[in-house]
Amino acid sequence: MSSLFFQNINDLQYRIAKADNVSNIIALKNPAKSNMPIEYFSKLKGYHLMEILSDNISAIHYWDKVLSSGIPVLLFVREEFNENNYGKLLLISEFFAYISNFNSFLQTYAVSVSDKYYNENINKGINYLENMPHIDKINIDNHITINAKFTKPFEKLVFSADNGVIKHTAYNTDNASYNINDEDTYVRITAYTHDGSVFYFNPFMRDNLNNLKIDIPEINKKYTYIKYAVFIIILIIILIKFFRLVFNFIIKFIKSFFAVIFYPFKLLFGKKSENNKSNDYDKTE
Repeated sequence: MSSLFFQNINDLQYRIAKADNVSNIIALKNPAKSNMPIEYFSKLKGYHLMEILSDNISAIHYWDKVLSSGIPVLLFVREEFNENNYGKLLLISEFFAYISNFNSFLQTYAVSVSDKYYNENINKGINYLENMPHIDKINIDNHITINAKFTKPFEKLVFSADNGVIKHTAYNTDNASYNINDEDTYVRITAYTHDGSVFYFNPFMRDNLNNLKIDIPEINKKYTYIKYAVFIIILIIILIKFFRLVFNFIIKFIKSFFAVIFYPFKLLFGKKSENNKSNDYDKTE
C-alpha cells in the first residue's frame, strides 16, 4: 500500500480498513522502502501478508518485529529474476496449485535463488524446482517440538524466534527439530543451501496470545479527510502558480521569437523610411 501523501499510523489503518471491503487478502509492500517507523507496522491490524524482499532491500527485521507483537502476518515476495543482492526471488507453494486464500499462504515459502543455482539450472531452461530441496515434512508435535525434514541437505537450518533471535542452528543436514520455549511467541525457519540460496518459511505462532497487549491505532476519518483536503488545496495552489509561470514564459518566448523573425524586416523598412524622409527634405530645399 502506497500513497502520494505523507501518512501516519492512523492513515495507514484507515486505508487498510477501506481495502478490507474489497479484498480478502491485504498485502503490504516492502515496508523497509517507506519512511515510516518500524513500530507502526507492529501496531496495525487487518493485513495478512508482508513483502520481505525486493529491490535490494530486506524487510525481514520488520516482519520479525510484527511477529514479535503477536500479529500473524505471513511472508510473500514478487517473483523476479532481476539482479539484486538477494538473488532471484521465487514464491513457492508445494501443496496448492494456486494461491487463492489466506490458508494457502501458510504452505508457501520464499526462495532467494543464488546466481550459481540460477546459472546452472534456470538459465539453462531447467525447471527451477527440479534440483532444489523440497519439503518432506514440517510439523509440530504436542504443541512443543517443531520438526523439519527436507528431500536434500542444507548447509544450515536456522530456527529463530522473537525479534529474529537465533535459537537453534543445525548444520549439513536434511532435518532438524526445535523445542519451543515458553517465551517464544513464534518460531520460523530459514534454510541456507551450499550454493548460496536462502529459503524463508512462514512461522509457527502461538494461538493463545491474548495476554499480549497490542495498541491498535484508531481510524480518525475526520482528521484524514481534513488532511487530504489541505494537501489537495496546497497542490492546486502550486499547480496554478506553476502554470502561470509557464504561461508567462511562453508569452515572453513568443514575443522574443517574433521579434527576432521580424527584426530584418524592421531594419529594411526602417532604412527605406529614412531614405524617403531624406528625399523629401532635399526636395523642400
